[in-house]
Order: sequence, then structure tokens, then C-alpha cells
Amino acid sequence: ALSEQRLHEESQWSAVKLGDDISLEALERLEAKDEGPSGLRGKMVSVRKPFSGIARSIASIANRPLVGDDILLTRHLAPELVGHFASSAGCLADMGGALSHAAIVAREQNYPILVLPGCSNTIQDGDVVEVTADGTVSIRPNKGNAQGENHRSPKSTAQ
Repeated sequence: ALSEQRLHEESQWSAVKLGDDISLEALERLEAKDEGPSGLRGKMVSVRKPFSGIARSIASIANRPLVGDDILLTRHLAPELVGHFASSAGCLADMGGALSHAAIVAREQNYPILVLPGCSNTIQDGDVVEVTADGTVSIRPNKGNAQGENHRSPKSTAQ
């Protein structure tokens, strides 16, 4: 009886026709409906609080130390990032999760981390970035200075 039921269910699923006419562009349009006004929305994996400042890629930190209104821009939420939390307003990462070491420590320190796939390619070093508590990202390119050397930018909106 159970095997007959499974065969019947399989035949019903086999009868479902999925169109092959969906394109990558159509999928992107579907995703855009759920995103914020700027089209960029990520997932907060630590505390949900807004932050803003100048984006600084992890590679550029070797040349010039972070200051309090910088936003750390990285590909992965690596444990080594924890040492930079005190000297930055927040962190944007391409990949990472709420159970990563960096996210757990960030929650303890009330430090915001947003995971936004592709952000390290979209956001350039020196761009002014604003992140809302719900994960919506606004970017203003820093046209006068692509390397982020002019550091008088908006302070973190979270105290």
C-alpha cells in the first residue's frame, strides 16, 4: 500500500511542468522586489543597529590604521577581524554567519556586522556607506578620494 502511494505521488510530481523560459535577468528582477530602496540589502549577523562611515578594505588597513568611523570591508568573517572591532564603526562581509566566532564576539561587544554577498566587489575602498538596522545599504562614492584618505565622514549613528 505504501509503495503504491509513493508511485502515485511520484507520477503526480512527474506531471508538473516547469518552464525553461526563466532567465537570469528575470530572477534578478524577482530578487529586487524584496530589496531596499538602494537595491542592496544584507543580513545583520550580530546586533541590529545602524552604522555609517568610510569603507576600508582589509587589505588597505596595512597601509593606514582604522579610525572610529571606518567600516571594515572583508570577504570572510575571520576570527582575526575581532581585533579591529574597537577601532571601526561596523563590518561588511561577503560571507559569514551568526555562529561564526567574529559574529559571536561582535554581539558581546555590541558591534554591528552585515553580511552582503558581493559587497567587497560592489563597495570600493573610500566609499561612504550607510547601513540601517534592517540591513539596507546606501553607498555614496567618495569621488575626491578613492583611497579613503579624507577621513572626515559621517560618524557611526549608533552610540
